[in-house]
Amino acid sequence: MDKLPEVTWSLMHPTPLNVDYMKRVITEAANYKVDSFEICAACHTLLGGLDGLVLYEDYPAVAASLDREGIIANRRRLNEILELAHASGRPVYYWHREVTVWPEFLKAVPELRDANGEFDLLGDAFETLLRYKLAKAFDAVPALDGIVLTLTEADFSAIHNSTPGIYPPEQVVAKIVRIFAGEHAARGKRFILRSFGSIAKDYEDILAGAALAAKEFSFEVETKITPYDFDPFLPDNPFMKRIPNLTLGAECDSLGEFLGAGYLPAENVENIVRYVRWGQKCGVDRFTIRLDRIGNNIFDSYPVNLFAYEQAILNPGISAQEIRRRYAETHYPVSCRKELEELGAAGYEVVTKLHYIDHHLIFHQFPLQADLKWIKAGGIFGVFKDHRKLNLLNGIWSILSERTTPGRERILREKEEALVLAEKNLARVEKLRPELSEAESLRLKRLWSNAVTAGKAIGSFVRVVCAYFDDMEAGREEAPGMEAAIASMKETLLPLMTHPGEFEVASAEFVNGMDHHVFTVAGNDLDQVYLKPLLGIVPLLRAEYRAEFEARKKAGALPGVVDFIIPGGITDECRCGRFMHASHALLKDGRPGRLIGNQVFPNGYLECFLKGDASAPQFLLLEGTGDCRISVNGRESECRLDDAPRIDLAPCGEVHIVLRKLGNRYPLIRSIAVCRKP
Repeated sequence: MDKLPEVTWSLMHPTPLNVDYMKRVITEAANYKVDSFEICAACHTLLGGLDGLVLYEDYPAVAASLDREGIIANRRRLNEILELAHASGRPVYYWHREVTVWPEFLKAVPELRDANGEFDLLGDAFETLLRYKLAKAFDAVPALDGIVLTLTEADFSAIHNSTPGIYPPEQVVAKIVRIFAGEHAARGKRFILRSFGSIAKDYEDILAGAALAAKEFSFEVETKITPYDFDPFLPDNPFMKRIPNLTLGAECDSLGEFLGAGYLPAENVENIVRYVRWGQKCGVDRFTIRLDRIGNNIFDSYPVNLFAYEQAILNPGISAQEIRRRYAETHYPVSCRKELEELGAAGYEVVTKLHYIDHHLIFHQFPLQADLKWIKAGGIFGVFKDHRKLNLLNGIWSILSERTTPGRERILREKEEALVLAEKNLARVEKLRPELSEAESLRLKRLWSNAVTAGKAIGSFVRVVCAYFDDMEAGREEAPGMEAAIASMKETLLPLMTHPGEFEVASAEFVNGMDHHVFTVAGNDLDQVYLKPLLGIVPLLRAEYRAEFEARKKAGALPGVVDFIIPGGITDECRCGRFMHASHALLKDGRPGRLIGNQVFPNGYLECFLKGDASAPQFLLLEGTGDCRISVNGRESECRLDDAPRIDLAPCGEVHIVLRKLGNRYPLIRSIAVCRKP
């Protein structure tokens, strides 16, 4: 047999460092082949990664602004975790994201920005800061075995820039990787580069930069087993590629980040076998398996998934059916093995029908929040238009853009089917209770009860959204259908709440870019996971409806209007081409709008097609704020949106528009209309 790949357990996604949980993980590891650990910790905050370990004494203004006590506590906990892991014979690799900086840095070290106000990715100031971070972090936790570096989902992007001629992405990646790899090599540490990205070009740029750095250093490229993220409806990752002089890691998920994250019965054995087979085919040297999410872990949820990974890695020819059979033989009573296997397989269908619409992911942030930002960003509202092509959403990985929307009738039927299945299988669990151990009975009851509650909550939310579209398309100013759906939603969900209280939760302040936040660890309090957040979205949808209705009314009344789009409006979502997370929609001053770009995606764009008049002269009318570069049917120009620019058009049946930022501001576009000339 060929040498078995290394197996790493990846944990604390994304939660603060937890020594007691590490003890639990090490105890569980005794039952599996586990060679090493990765620790994610609070990677979406400034108390995660290297920045959460460094006190920045040499930058007094920065040092005075940071959470000193939090950093000292991080150091203590990480050192304790390292001691525990090393006592078990396993190294630990710690997550970090770049470009991440405490806000005060941008004032204290102005050289970090270039003349255009963007981050100077190739400047000396940035290199000095990186080397300082690494040195001080390893001084603070000298036993740390290495860093796992991500170059996306940070304060500033290393690979997205509006001036790629100045900052070629592959050159930026190569420089950062050389710094990290060199500092690791000098200390005898292991460096791992995650290739994670949200669009295909992210992978291309990161891998190209890694290949350049590989001419000087050896390290590992860790790539997700499916492209972009852990979505079971995505294909095998085509960017799982070996680079000469580098090892290759496959990053996998056992809990199901987008399958209910441990709250729902998300056994996923069939896909796990597929994932491992793809990794083996690509010749990976290491499998990294995520154990947890937001405080839920695989051990308490559906450990068959972790068992499946081990069996598939150790036995290259084993089938999913055989894995389920082996697990059942050692974990289930003989009297109900078959039924428990059937229950496990049924869970996947229920969960995917709940958290997806026709295989398109609904929620990118979980547990849910009473906020529409990330729901809009994920493009799911574009799926609610009846029988429309989704090709313009090809920059959003969670939308299967080669498809046509299923239609609202089918969407509602899918959610109804999910709830019926969840209720049916919960009844099966109750019937099996006398044959199960108390622990197993409680585990299954928790998961399937949660599925029933989630089915009612998500189904109610989807009915409200469907009614939003029905009312808007019918021109109903008072939205009677949506209001009836909201009333029904409250009637259904309020009795399910353990602590009803106030559910109309105010939305967080809008941030045009990544948010620094600690993910909620809610236990099994479904009030916090589903009920309060979805009920809290209700007033936001009401506000959206009023604003979009008025915007559409205004645009529709323009003299000679042929076609128009409200880019920030929910019902025009499928007409707005953009990168994932690169062109956020919001309400500003009570009016819908869409921002073009942000500091994470300065190269964001907005693309749309409008109907034209092939028989008459016409013009394009834009409303918004800020400066932008615009391409109209391939003709490039610049314009100031504040001036409500009119761009003359020759007679044509279709108008193709692409907008990008110009200068330092991110323009806000409110409406685009094609009008016949008087």
